[in-house]
Amino acid sequence: PRDLNIVFMGDSLTRYQYLDLAFFLSRNGTWDREDHDEHFEIRDGKMSWNTFFTLTNEMLSPFENLCDCSRFGKNKDTARENRYFYEPQNNNRLTYLLKFGHRPFRSSWDVSYINEHSDSLVNDPQNVDI
Repeated sequence: PRDLNIVFMGDSLTRYQYLDLAFFLSRNGTWDREDHDEHFEIRDGKMSWNTFFTLTNEMLSPFENLCDCSRFGKNKDTARENRYFYEPQNNNRLTYLLKFGHRPFRSSWDVSYINEHSDSLVNDPQNVDI
C-alpha cells in the first residue's frame, strides 16, 4: 500500500491492530510470524510495560521514531501510549493514541499550544511538509 494516513484511537485491541499494520508495512508488505509473536504481546506479567514499549519500538525501527509511552503496573489512570509511524518509501503514516473508555486522553506534549497558535496552523493539508 501507498499513501496511507491512518489514526488508531482506542484500547489494547486497537493497539494490536496498529502494531500488526505497522509491522507489516515496516517489512515491505511481508509477514514473518516468528519475529512478530515473540514481543508483540504482554503475557502473564512476564514483561513490564516499559520493556514492551521498548521492544515493540525497536522492532518497528526506524519507522516508529516516537513512542510517547509510559505505564506502571496495571494502573490505567496514568497510562500513556501514543505512537507515530512513518515509512517514507511508500509515504505511509500511522498514529496510535491510547484511550481507555471514560478516562482522559494522556500525552506528554502540550495540546494547549494548538489553541494558542491556531491562527498560524496550515489550513490546506496539501501544503503540509512533514
